[in-house]
Amino acid sequence: MERISIISSSPIVLAHRSEVYKELTSLLINKLKNLNSTPFHFTNKNNEVVEEKYRNTYLINEVFNDRAILNIIKNFSINILPKFLSNLKNHIDGEEYKLNNKELLRYCLRVRVFEDLEGYSLQPHKDSGDTIFSFILQLSAENIKTSIYKNEKYYKLNGTYSEKSDILQKKITEIIQKICPNEKINYGISQFRKNIGIWTDNKFFRYEIHDNSIKLQELQEQIIEIPENSIYAICNSFEGVIYSEKLNNANKDNFHGVRPTLQKSRKLLIMDLIAQPTSNEVLIMEGVNNDKNSYYLIYSPEKCRELTDLLS
Repeated sequence: MERISIISSSPIVLAHRSEVYKELTSLLINKLKNLNSTPFHFTNKNNEVVEEKYRNTYLINEVFNDRAILNIIKNFSINILPKFLSNLKNHIDGEEYKLNNKELLRYCLRVRVFEDLEGYSLQPHKDSGDTIFSFILQLSAENIKTSIYKNEKYYKLNGTYSEKSDILQKKITEIIQKICPNEKINYGISQFRKNIGIWTDNKFFRYEIHDNSIKLQELQEQIIEIPENSIYAICNSFEGVIYSEKLNNANKDNFHGVRPTLQKSRKLLIMDLIAQPTSNEVLIMEGVNNDKNSYYLIYSPEKCRELTDLLS
């Protein structure tokens, strides 16, 4: 088994190459040929249901009734995932390093299979604080990969405009064309903020009205290159169970996202390693037993202690 490699240090992106991912990709692609995806929705932090326009998902019981697929996922969670945690600890350890609520930490792995449609995009963002890793397996070499973004600068534009004004968007576009002349511009609406994001060849811009002026944010974009037959893990969350100056610095001005895709269908497997403090023996998240689009692999008390020890 090949070692875990680091793809990016800001934010931290790790990758693992193995023939098992080639096998898993093949199994999933063959399985999905006979299944229909349905529109994906999620509940945001304001307890509002957000309907995705360009992202579909597959019913997880239809995917995981294939024992071969499920067995590979379980083997990954038990034997490979801990190696990612050990590698992460090596990168972010320091004198001030600590785990919050260490004795109460419990873990689960949330597994989803998505189909992104033409026009899908994901603006630069950070994951929730309880997400240690977001593991991504692209099911086609043609898929556009995740991008990482670094906050570059802000522009302050004077003027009074309605936030939904076509005149405002036109003005912003004209300014971006001056910053990035002769570059193609693509637009995407945020699933979270509902604001418009603008991509050029290697930059991302978003804007908001702030104190009777327009605040325009510019971020540098880099599409991450992943070795063939690899799964990659993004550690780019808001502050959560891990306190580390090195991790905070890696995430402070850095984000991840996906530029607008031109593919008719972009299929991928996403597995989120969630860690939360609880007095219960295991972590039972909201959605267990009623979320038809997610499979929750719940770690036993013994395995939770093992994972905590790896991060300690």
